[in-house]
Amino acid sequence: MGADPAPTWAVALEQGATLAARLGTSVLVEGGHIPGECCPDALVPPSGAPEDRLVVDGRRVETANTHGTGCSLSSALATRFAITGDWPTALREAKSRLEGALLPAHLLDVGTGNGPVHHFHALGDLSGPGRFTDLAWRDTAGIRGDILALPFVVGLADGSLPADHFSYCLQQDALSLREYAGVLARTAARAPSEAEQRFWLAAAASCLGNEADLHRDWLLRETGRPGAGGDVRRRAGPRPPLRRVRAMLAAFR
Repeated sequence: MGADPAPTWAVALEQGATLAARLGTSVLVEGGHIPGECCPDALVPPSGAPEDRLVVDGRRVETANTHGTGCSLSSALATRFAITGDWPTALREAKSRLEGALLPAHLLDVGTGNGPVHHFHALGDLSGPGRFTDLAWRDTAGIRGDILALPFVVGLADGSLPADHFSYCLQQDALSLREYAGVLARTAARAPSEAEQRFWLAAAASCLGNEADLHRDWLLRETGRPGAGGDVRRRAGPRPPLRRVRAMLAAFR
């Protein structure tokens, strides 16, 4: 939006209303960055009217483990809405889950700086026999099997996916990478030191480089234009990035 971070909750809500009206969709406004004992979040609809806003209050958890709070909240919100079909319920449940993940987050000993939230807080004591990753891999076998059986994934793995479907997938991924590179570049511009500026600029350049390697080259070479028809297996053998996708799928099994 080109605006500075909101200094107050009222300003944050107005910024959310402006963005919701501009995009024509509801916007999740997060209040975690605003000082105070409370930590509210809100869903603001395109109308932006105060009476239409869904505001859910919450308490602030004092912890240095705040990395990933925004992603965790938005992912939980989307997941719970898919299950409940009700935005108020979804937001309240998502906030409750995030609060639960923040409270024991200090118990994690991961890296340095602002650590992550404790995503597995609801599983209780994980210090039993066997590595957690091994147990999780075993217990999610059924879910992973269902994912690998999806027609899109099967087509990627055996080469039967129509080229126009694969091209569309690449276009969406390329769009995400370009937008993310822009975010990283803007972060570099706001970084307080030269070392941090170089770090964020290198990350932005990496995104753009991966896009060229994994997306634009394939689209131009294989189809000559985005979304061309045809079948991937009719080409002269699989080419990057399709070979890489198949290799990852094989390893995932």
